[in-house]
Amino acid sequence: MDKESVHIDVQNYSTLTEVAKTHLATKLPPSWAEHLAPIVVKALIGASEFVNGYTKLIWT
Repeated sequence: MDKESVHIDVQNYSTLTEVAKTHLATKLPPSWAEHLAPIVVKALIGASEFVNGYTKLIWT
C-alpha cells in the first residue's frame, strides 16, 4: 500500500474506495470487501485532516 498511496488522489472518493476494496479483498471475500470499502473510506476521511499538503489521520 505504501507505494500505491504515493500515487493516489486522496480527494477522489471513488479511487479511495477502489483501493480499499482491493486491499480488503486480500483478506476477505470479494463481496464483503465491496460492501465494507465505502464504510472504511468514510471512517478514514472522518478521522483525517489535510496538513501542509498531506492527509494525516487523527489517532485518538
